[in-house]
Amino acid sequence: MSIKGSNPPKIVYRNQSDELITVTFSDPIKLDYDWNVPDYAVKTSVITGKKTRIKKGEYHQFKLDILKLDSTLHTSLKAINASSEVRFYPHADNSTYYTCIITKLQPYYNKNLVFLDACKLELETDSYVAD
Repeated sequence: MSIKGSNPPKIVYRNQSDELITVTFSDPIKLDYDWNVPDYAVKTSVITGKKTRIKKGEYHQFKLDILKLDSTLHTSLKAINASSEVRFYPHADNSTYYTCIITKLQPYYNKNLVFLDACKLELETDSYVAD
């Protein structure tokens, strides 16, 4: 399951009452890392029309496919605003975390056609990372 831990990931965020809320995921879950994703800006010369790519920085991106979504977890995930800043722990047994924003939260039907029983969750670091 992991590179540096054995427990599934968790997310810690602040709710509207400024309380820390921890959302812990349970297996089965698929976790995909994209380290050092570059962010480029394309500048076009107004005189010659030549385009130049300028690297602004790099960030980390995390994609989770939660294959066991129960009603409690679904409610917790809905409470997180799509643009909320969260602490993402790739492994609950490791103290390493990344301050991220949630870029995608999409529940879907996996094995049950009546209830949403799975979810795709994408996060990326809120600022550029240093090498």
